[in-house]
Amino acid sequence: MKLLSKREVEILHLLRNSKGVQTGKSLSLLLEVTTRTIRNDMKSLNATISKYGAEIVSHKGKGV
Repeated sequence: MKLLSKREVEILHLLRNSKGVQTGKSLSLLLEVTTRTIRNDMKSLNATISKYGAEIVSHKGKGV
C-alpha cells in the first residue's frame, strides 16, 4: 500500500473542504508549488485512491 505524501493529503483536504471547483492554479498558489507539480500529484493521487473506489474528477477549463 502506497502512503500519500504530505502534499497529496493537503490537496485532498483542500478539495474536500472547498464549496466549488478548484483550479490547478489556485491549488498551486495555496500550496506554493507549480501547476505542473499539482498535475503530477493529482495523477499519482488518482492512481492511489482509485483502488478504493474514489476518483478526483477534472473538468477541462474549469478545475477539479
